[in-house]
Amino acid sequence: MRSLGASCLLLVSLSACGSSSHSESFDFVISVLHRDSHDELVPSVHTALRVTGNGCGNVWTLETQTDSAGRAVARMDPSRGTWDVTAARAGFAPVSIVEVSGPLDTAIELEPIPPPSREATGLVLTQISGTIVGRSAPGTAVSLNQDSFWTGEDEYVTSVWAKPTSGSVHLLAFEQADAAADSAILNAAWVDATWQGAELHADIAFPDLPRTPAKTEWSLELPTTGAVTAEGLTSQKRGAPRRIADSRFGMRVGENWLEADPEVANRYAWLVEALDGDMQPSLVPTVLTNETLDRSIYATVVPGTPAAVVVPPADVLKATGTTLDTLTLTWAAPAYDHIGASLIRLDGPGEWYLHSYGAIASLGRAWPRLPSAVSPTDVGFDGTASLDVNVFAASFDDGRVPWIVRKDTAWRAVLRKFSGIGFH
Repeated sequence: MRSLGASCLLLVSLSACGSSSHSESFDFVISVLHRDSHDELVPSVHTALRVTGNGCGNVWTLETQTDSAGRAVARMDPSRGTWDVTAARAGFAPVSIVEVSGPLDTAIELEPIPPPSREATGLVLTQISGTIVGRSAPGTAVSLNQDSFWTGEDEYVTSVWAKPTSGSVHLLAFEQADAAADSAILNAAWVDATWQGAELHADIAFPDLPRTPAKTEWSLELPTTGAVTAEGLTSQKRGAPRRIADSRFGMRVGENWLEADPEVANRYAWLVEALDGDMQPSLVPTVLTNETLDRSIYATVVPGTPAAVVVPPADVLKATGTTLDTLTLTWAAPAYDHIGASLIRLDGPGEWYLHSYGAIASLGRAWPRLPSAVSPTDVGFDGTASLDVNVFAASFDDGRVPWIVRKDTAWRAVLRKFSGIGFH
């Protein structure tokens, strides 16, 4: 395999018949990051790359790998068409960016499959003890980070997941009427737990003026035309999570639900009851699906999002074929920033994500191929795997590209799922 580092440039004469936003040759930089065993993003050294021209004549393919800085550079002449880039590494979900016509201004991020356990990221199940004062009533249930056991006592000994440090550990204590997941939050308090040897100590003092959930309302308008519409979709009440350090999945600081507008079929009141201020949700997600789960609409808001949220239509989201070799994707969604697809293995950890460089329509394109240095089994697939193919259109309020994995971003997406696809 020929390695292309920052000091090694290759001139590629494109032979595709697509258009490009750039007309002159330029240094096309591919940067790749992946999450290490501590769940930190690091340069992805020696990650395999496959770059393929989308030509109507002399189609070309370049295979290389990233250097010691997680980068590769090629000299591209985009005036003659677009190209696809696939980054793959054993133990991680591959990412393909298709119909590229200019620079990649951000790194491609690879996520491990399966996600690392809490122990693998350096978290330790740690004993914590202390006292509790300021309850709303005797015997109410109290938990730290909703991660420890709930207790009704005034003195407690329990365990939380924490990363051993020289400083204090910032935790959020919750008081509820009981330990049920949907029980209302009666009060909450930030707690700084201190280390006493290998254990933690924290006295919990709830404020006299209880921190109780506040109610917020957005309006949500869904598409009435296109590949996915509001018709036949329903939603469930969902939690409103807040993320804090070393809490990967977040804590439920409230809940949210949709109520249909009795006069407008595709409009909903989006209601949130959650703690506010320095305890407010990092994000508020909702999902609507049909009974067969093959049509879905996603919307996520963050505090400060305008009160009216509109999910635009996607004209076409389609996948045909019975195997990866015969799979053809067709999409058109000019109201969205990006279009993409994912392969999801049903009986194992295999995942593969494809993202469009922009929102250019596709009249029918094949699924990319892995670099030859990475086998399907390296990334969780084998010849007997049964796959779901999800074709989606998405936009992000912060303007990010979808191959950057950020947790706390407002976004909207529509998705169609196609089942029964074989890898071979």
